[in-house]
Amino acid sequence: MDITLTINDDQKDRVITALSEQYGYKEKIEDDKGEIIDNPVSSGEFCRNIIKSFIKNVVIAYEANRAAESARKAAIANAEDIGVS
Repeated sequence: MDITLTINDDQKDRVITALSEQYGYKEKIEDDKGEIIDNPVSSGEFCRNIIKSFIKNVVIAYEANRAAESARKAAIANAEDIGVS
């Protein structure tokens, strides 16, 4: 499945700046040698990665919540079979 997100040209910089600032994009980063270099990941690519991570995290949270609820219901049903007098 492909998902296309279109941001108007007059809003593109605003969106990229907001996502970059909110999620900690750095134009300069430290490489493996400890030297400060230009970030090889552009701010636009960084934003695409943030959006992909958001979608993935929503699915993970949803599926984890469903699994937890299912396990809770199974545990309750199993506990009701305990013979206590």
